[in-house]
Amino acid sequence: MFLLLAVCRQVNKGEKMIERGGSRKQHKSAAFRRDWRSKLSVLFAFSMVVGLLSTNPASAAPADEGEWSELADWAFIPVHAFVDEDGNLVTYGGTRAGGQGGYEVDVWNPSLGFGPASHTTIANELGTNLFCSISVSDAPGQRSFLLGGQTTASRTNTFSATFDDNVLADAEELAEPRWYPTATTLGDGRIVLQGGIPNGFGGRANPITVAEMYTPGVGWRTMEGTRDPGLWATFNYGWWYPRAHLTPQGKIWSLAWDEMFYIEPENGGAITRLGQLPTDNRGATSASVMYNSGLVLQVGGGERGSDETRFPGSNKATIVDLNFDPPQLRPAADMNFGRHWHDAIVLPDGKVLVVGGSGVNNSDAEVTYAPELWDPVTNTWTVLKANTTARLYHSTAALLPDGSVFTGGGGAPGPFTNLNADVFYPPYLFAGDGSRAAKLDVTDAPSAVSHGDNFTVNVSGTADRVTFIKTNNATHSLNSQIFQELSFTQSGGTLSITAPREPNVATPGLYMLYVLDANGVPSDAEMVWLNYDGEVGPPPPINPPPPPTGDNLLSNGSFEVNTVADGAWGVPAVPGWDTSRPGDTLEIWGTGHSGIIPTDGRQLAELNGNGPDTITQTVAVTPGTQYTWAIDHRGRLDADTLEVTINGASQGQYTAQTGSWTTHSGTFTPSGSELTISFQAIDAGGFGNLIDNARLTGAGSPPPPPPPPGDVTVANFSFEEDNVVDGGWGVRAVPGWDTNRSGDVLELWATGHRGITPTDGRQFAELNGDGPDTITQTIAVTAGASYRWSIDHRGRIDADTIEVTVDGVSQGNFTAQPGSWTTHSGAVSPAGSEMTISFRAVDAGSLGNLIDNVRIAGAQ
Repeated sequence: MFLLLAVCRQVNKGEKMIERGGSRKQHKSAAFRRDWRSKLSVLFAFSMVVGLLSTNPASAAPADEGEWSELADWAFIPVHAFVDEDGNLVTYGGTRAGGQGGYEVDVWNPSLGFGPASHTTIANELGTNLFCSISVSDAPGQRSFLLGGQTTASRTNTFSATFDDNVLADAEELAEPRWYPTATTLGDGRIVLQGGIPNGFGGRANPITVAEMYTPGVGWRTMEGTRDPGLWATFNYGWWYPRAHLTPQGKIWSLAWDEMFYIEPENGGAITRLGQLPTDNRGATSASVMYNSGLVLQVGGGERGSDETRFPGSNKATIVDLNFDPPQLRPAADMNFGRHWHDAIVLPDGKVLVVGGSGVNNSDAEVTYAPELWDPVTNTWTVLKANTTARLYHSTAALLPDGSVFTGGGGAPGPFTNLNADVFYPPYLFAGDGSRAAKLDVTDAPSAVSHGDNFTVNVSGTADRVTFIKTNNATHSLNSQIFQELSFTQSGGTLSITAPREPNVATPGLYMLYVLDANGVPSDAEMVWLNYDGEVGPPPPINPPPPPTGDNLLSNGSFEVNTVADGAWGVPAVPGWDTSRPGDTLEIWGTGHSGIIPTDGRQLAELNGNGPDTITQTVAVTPGTQYTWAIDHRGRLDADTLEVTINGASQGQYTAQTGSWTTHSGTFTPSGSELTISFQAIDAGGFGNLIDNARLTGAGSPPPPPPPPGDVTVANFSFEEDNVVDGGWGVRAVPGWDTNRSGDVLELWATGHRGITPTDGRQFAELNGDGPDTITQTIAVTAGASYRWSIDHRGRIDADTIEVTVDGVSQGNFTAQPGSWTTHSGAVSPAGSEMTISFRAVDAGSLGNLIDNVRIAGAQ
């Protein structure tokens, strides 16, 4: 067991080392940066010549499909890779004979090409095997370090390196010995480690079934509240590098094989099951990347581990929207190829490159040589130029500072032993004639910033975008990147940039700062540490207090109608609102744009100061009744002020700061039957007031749905009789119900089975599709009275449909999605003194309809 801390700093003549906050900092001169870039240009040009000489003249131009470098020898299979603060690529994981065993570390300087002078080898004199561990950036200590591995579980090791002095020493000991673990950095710099097995692959029969947390200055502590043998179980290989990402709410969303769950870090930790991923893009052979704030692309895969060939490589892609709690799942477009053991890399322009893999797990059958590029704005995939080398199990990929992508390795075991690597140059690096595209030159960036800092860099031309990408600690298709679009202004050759404000959205660590021109060409990256300056411990909540109780009378109060792409902005019409702009338009931001998360839904609005923008809505109300208005408000780049007016009377001017949302509210009693409310930008020194979740509540709200179960008793309405053990399931008799199964039995699930919680009580039922299952109950009623029936419904793995029948008359077919419960209801007036209601599985493509809490309210 060990903890590897790797910092590879190139000490150049004249480079100034200073002390800041107890850690050593580097301030590189502009001359050093220019020298680095000129060397990188030489490598690029050389690679281009080799690539063009070997390219079919009839093929597409590099500006359309990209280009590959020459294939270069590597000292070992690069199973693990990360970029250090000098822009070097650090790799390890294999032996020089092509076997397993990370006893050496290679530091590659891309600016020096692929020759021997570009590599520095660091020997592991302590004899600790670094194979199948995990690396992670550590902003509080401003270093990179590695967790887990093999050989000695009683100690951990620290690796700290410069080109002058390479050191491998002991460090804090982990609580558990782990191969194949996953590390997640929290918003305050603490680290949570989950998954893994002891003693290499031979330890898979005894997986580690509890997470642990690292706190700077404290060390590693077991999170006893997370102990759950089922999640990281042997049979489903859930211990094998679980896919994991921090949510804006500070929880860790994880996927172990097909099980989704939260790790809640505080107070010893807790596990919340979220159900199964309903598609086949899952397991250790899948890839996932956070391509925008709280947005994860989960793509490909489909096997539990490298030693199985049960399923073909999936071509499915799913957007996991962590801005919602619980997360929302949305399908993305299918890839053109099914892949196992591919890598997904977010690029400086926000698109996602998928490279490597094969249709058959770790096999030379159906190797996928061509990378493809996903555009999150258009939701389309583009096939790019094919490689000639298979990248399968134990291959890796990482974004380099010049915007190219390193790919290398594969093997041990595998059909190929790839002691080699190459570089892919995406299309944005080329002009239309195939030459290298001109780049903006960026200099004088700070080596470290903190959340919300305003900082400056110098740039040689006009900037169109500034993006900020956390470096990828890559292994086994894992990706720790976080993509952020940063707000900036430009004055001459100086950019004034605002660092990400939300620690849970942009976690501390090492980032690459890119400046893109109007053609989408990224500059070479500046390496910047993002620090957390608060106290280590639970981060403050991001979301504002909950809205007032009652139903919202305002239409489109969260600006969700007329959608804008995630991470982008637009100026569409805003139904429900009158605005001061022509066409009743307004600037709308999709979730994640400039790193900001809406407080409700996936969009927010900006009231621009150049006008100033005003929005107005009129609703029907009850005279003499008190109503409560509220709105969530946030300054964009500075403190901003808006004015609230109701029926022509100002309710006051309200100011919000940047960095977090503020809720303003007040009450108003109208004298007439209409209420007109408006919000106007007064001071927008930071360009615009950001607003969301405008609401008006009060006695004029629509009546709530009828309470369960009302005047009529439905026997065993929540399927609680004949109990099943928590977390399990069984086929039981269901008192109160007639079923079409022999013995009036039905499949019952207890709370927690497959991570699902009932809506009432501790059990719910499944209407299986192989029959299909039907349940029926006859209830005494009052003839001619009006009754309302309702039922809670959820798809099991896919969208599922039930039919509701009352006294032999169909009330319709009702469909529910997986992931959350939906309530269906309707009204009936029985002619007699009895009412017979039945529920039947109509479509159970995912094996079964889940139901709970049947209720009938009346009589009226």
